[in-house]
Amino acid sequence: MPQERRSYSKSFKAQVITECAHPDTSIANVALTHNLNANLVHKWIRVHAQKNLALQTAFIPVKTSPPVPMHQALPATIRIEVPHPKV
Repeated sequence: MPQERRSYSKSFKAQVITECAHPDTSIANVALTHNLNANLVHKWIRVHAQKNLALQTAFIPVKTSPPVPMHQALPATIRIEVPHPKV
């Protein structure tokens, strides 16, 4: 008979992730103290980091100067030099 997957609450996952964030703490050791597989804890940390990154990404408004009307714009010259290979 196959074993059912265990599920963990968000608060428990957050507690484990917080314990792993302490300096000089081994993720494997934290996993063992909670009878978890270290790979599972690493996955929780990756998912948590991705969610935090998604929350930080946001639209940032930028102030610009008003556009200059075309009749006031200065004429511009664009010059592109293309080197020719020696034959």
